[in-house]
Amino acid sequence: MVGRLALHVVAAYAVCLSVCLVASVKGDHCLIISEVNADNPKLDTTEFVELYHTGGQRASLDGYTLVFYNGNGNIAYKVLDLKGHVTDDRGFFLVGSVDMQPKPAIPLPPNTVQNGPDAIALYHTSAARYGEKMNATAVGLVDAIVYVTRRSGGAEVLAETLTPGEPAFVEDEWAHEGDESIERCLVSGESWGFQVALPSPGQRNRCTPPDSSAATPRISELKLGGGQVDGFVELTESQAAGPLVLVVMDGRTETISESVDVSTSREGLISITIDKNNMKGDESGAVALYSGKASDFPVGSPLSQTQPLDAFLYVGPGDQPSANLTETLIPGRRPYQLSASFGEGGVYLSRCGVASWTRDPGVFWEAPQTPGQPNQCPWPKICPHVTVVPGSTKVPPHLPPWGRGDFLISEVNADNPGSAEDGEFIELWHPSGRRISLQAVWLLLFSGHNSKPYREISLTGHFTTAQGYFLVGSDRLVPAPSVRLPPNTIQNGPDAVALYRSAFGPPSASQRGIPTQGLLDAVVYRLRGSDKDAQELSDVLTPGQLPLLEDPEVQPGDEALSRCNGLLPADLSAFVVRIPQYIYVI
Repeated sequence: MVGRLALHVVAAYAVCLSVCLVASVKGDHCLIISEVNADNPKLDTTEFVELYHTGGQRASLDGYTLVFYNGNGNIAYKVLDLKGHVTDDRGFFLVGSVDMQPKPAIPLPPNTVQNGPDAIALYHTSAARYGEKMNATAVGLVDAIVYVTRRSGGAEVLAETLTPGEPAFVEDEWAHEGDESIERCLVSGESWGFQVALPSPGQRNRCTPPDSSAATPRISELKLGGGQVDGFVELTESQAAGPLVLVVMDGRTETISESVDVSTSREGLISITIDKNNMKGDESGAVALYSGKASDFPVGSPLSQTQPLDAFLYVGPGDQPSANLTETLIPGRRPYQLSASFGEGGVYLSRCGVASWTRDPGVFWEAPQTPGQPNQCPWPKICPHVTVVPGSTKVPPHLPPWGRGDFLISEVNADNPGSAEDGEFIELWHPSGRRISLQAVWLLLFSGHNSKPYREISLTGHFTTAQGYFLVGSDRLVPAPSVRLPPNTIQNGPDAVALYRSAFGPPSASQRGIPTQGLLDAVVYRLRGSDKDAQELSDVLTPGQLPLLEDPEVQPGDEALSRCNGLLPADLSAFVVRIPQYIYVI
């Protein structure tokens, strides 16, 4: 039932799970931990912690405290009150070894920053709250990084307290010859992450995508011409990819307006000019890169169901995104929304997010045009989601044993009375009963007719409520879901809902058939008389069990499938048919 916790969650008892709270994200500029170098080759004389204010200008650090935690005992070994300090004119602030260059604003003796398993946390509240040898706390927490080395491991308690739902970051000393650091980068959309890079203290992080992505041809840069000048698309090329074709789609008619064969005779960057009438930018459209030839995608033909290697979908000011283009070209992602202030010379977009996957407009930002050269990406001016203010400051020192499981499907309402179908929802829950990140979690909706996903939804960048709940559903639901879907999106059955953890894009992109790797939980459901129609989904996702029936005759009005009888994943016996209740519980 949406919005009510039916029973106290204890492992020894049956439970019925549901609460819907909506977390609020700070929209203003903020101070973040942008880079950490905790381990130098040989002598630790160039360690540093770099803070950055997303306003990109001088900012006071009054009220902030930087705390260093030891993973052995989970207590603070160094506390720095930043009162009286300011960032530089570009927003950077360095704490580091006395001998490092550039000179840090707060110098530290060599070998002060421990190598791991450890953590560094940034707080914004009274500095009197924090002192050396205190236990790790989330009270006043603004930002944090928990890190380990390949040799150390550990840091589970620090991660549970400071970055719940996120594993500790591994600083791989073999990633670069010489020294390396941990830099923070925007991954996609509003999702941030850390990666190993060459140190750049006091400078903008390089944030180059991982090398593993270089073998896959992809869109690197675009120019949308605004109807006044030609557009262009720049591609990264690989001779091993075989013949390629670039296809331009009209967002209104969902038909092909231009297709161009791509030369694969050389490695590097390739620019392709697109007619100004086909990439206006003030109207909706799409660009997709396929294996094949232009003759396979004739102008005027409808959208191909062939999966592209990469795709970029954009929406003009005031336009609504095409559901067909979205679900086919960029499943689980959002189109790029163009602003109304569109210049006559067009708009330039560069791939700047470090996500290793393709078919994601969220990795593109407005940036200067750099044809044939590496992209010049601006430092983003938004805050990481880890700066969301927690719903409670009471954080237990560690999770109970039964709370160490992963996300579960708590409730499914796939069929509403009448034809509107505007009360559908899927509710997720984390057994910790705490606010948890949904980084790398995917929700897939499967059709029983072909056993393929008809919707793939990335939940990266989102957090659960303070009680561990997360709602995906119709945009007309009250309270509003965190991920909103058009009415009648969730099919009535025979179909399935499956939850995955996949760090490298949609589960279907790397697995044939019905994905099983990374599967966290699944519910297969049906209509009356259709229990055999989803047999393949049942055999793979919930083997040995009959699909659930959301029986409309159980209740006079609406009903839902609610988890009330256990916490085992893919256990359909844990679900019962109940009345949904829309009660906003604080």
